[in-house]
Amino acid sequence: MARRGEMAACTSAGILSEVYGALTWEGAQPSHDPAEADEAVRLLVIAPSAIRILDEGYETALIALRLVVAH
Repeated sequence: MARRGEMAACTSAGILSEVYGALTWEGAQPSHDPAEADEAVRLLVIAPSAIRILDEGYETALIALRLVVAH
């Protein structure tokens, strides 16, 4: 739903890097070459996607910790 712009969501650059790594990992099924993985990650966040990339830093880390404790 977020990729279609129907629901707000967020992620971080670190998580997008993990997605890329998982897609290009030697044991991935199916495996993706770097260009395919790049396109897949881009499709997660380009329009019409409502997925926003969070600015990472100290404040974001504190908010994440509060969310983990609360939920």
